[in-house]
Amino acid sequence: MHHLRLAFLPAIGIVAACSSEPVSGTSTSSSGGASSSSSGGSSSSSSGGASGEVDAGSDAGFPDPLAGVAAPTELRAGFQFTEGPLWFGTKLLVSDIPANKIFEITPPATEPVVFRDPSNGTNGNALGPAGELYSCEGNAGRITKTVGGVVTPVATTFGGAKLNSPNDIIVRKDGNVYFTDPNYYGNTQPKQNVFRIAPGGALTVVDDAIQKPNGVALSPSGNILYVTSAQDGYINAYPVMADGSVGAKSKFVDVPSPDGIAVDDAGNVYVASVKVEVFRPDGTKVGSLTVPQQPANVAFGGADRKTLYITARTAVYQTRVNVPGPP
Repeated sequence: MHHLRLAFLPAIGIVAACSSEPVSGTSTSSSGGASSSSSGGSSSSSSGGASGEVDAGSDAGFPDPLAGVAAPTELRAGFQFTEGPLWFGTKLLVSDIPANKIFEITPPATEPVVFRDPSNGTNGNALGPAGELYSCEGNAGRITKTVGGVVTPVATTFGGAKLNSPNDIIVRKDGNVYFTDPNYYGNTQPKQNVFRIAPGGALTVVDDAIQKPNGVALSPSGNILYVTSAQDGYINAYPVMADGSVGAKSKFVDVPSPDGIAVDDAGNVYVASVKVEVFRPDGTKVGSLTVPQQPANVAFGGADRKTLYITARTAVYQTRVNVPGPP
């Protein structure tokens, strides 16, 4: 989730620079939808996945996630800068950072309704195991939890200092929370951290060596944590233990300017980059989706969880995919 200091980039028609190196066997469907790699595309580091692990979900019979998928279409425009998409019950939540609001859209309607005003510059949002809403309030430098309309801070400081600017967040089924804290708003922390909040509330550092840590997601079983480096252009993978603690990282893939990420039920990783790039659990590239504006984040939603929502600058886009993903 890049900070707003990044310029608005025209993404229409961008084909080059959508991966760090050419992908052999790439073709584009005649409908202008997903481009895919018949050879499996570029692979990750030789270790593959998190310390050699691959989490392909609970069903090896999932279809190709992008086969026949149409190009994303506009759901709603007119925002200032969209981020933090989250399917929340029967509606889509979208953060508009400069507007200082969270909006909700309830399909099939497309009219946005204010969900929270002010939002304290909320960026990423995530769903807790009991339906709680977790939010990264970037301007306030805190993580909050919302239950029944009541907003409660759950992380505000570390080591006696205010958090930098919480950016993106994911919650495991057991209540472990993981979030990124880059320094887009300046350094109140000595480092840019990836944090874990344990179910008991303890705040610990997962990684303090990533420059501009950004998007964060979990594999289907919750045993691999993915984190993007927006500055250096890669995604790390970390093994997650039964108690939620995190092991040594390995590089998952290189990808230019990675922002928000999401993982479907088959373990495929979708990353907002110049396009939306999709990788299999072993790091091989599936293909990409071209979006009219540069994507910032992605999320699954709809009744069957097969609608991919994409926040991209001043609009929200959507397309139907073949594999469902968690909200």
